[in-house]
Amino acid sequence: MVKQVTLLFFILLGSKFLSAGDEFCGLRNTAFQEGETINYNVYYSVIGLYINAGNATFAVNQEKLNNKPIY
Repeated sequence: MVKQVTLLFFILLGSKFLSAGDEFCGLRNTAFQEGETINYNVYYSVIGLYINAGNATFAVNQEKLNNKPIY
């Protein structure tokens, strides 16, 4: 019985320390902000001629998921 209570205590204690909370690892993400975009133009070369392979655009928008702000 004592082993079971001790195990339960450590499981509950560990789950408190492992929760991410609002600020994961205590760090705030400042790498980008809402409204930023980046565009890529991809080309490849065939015998010295550059041919357009495609374009890609990434945009940062802030939304809510489970009532938490996400990018």
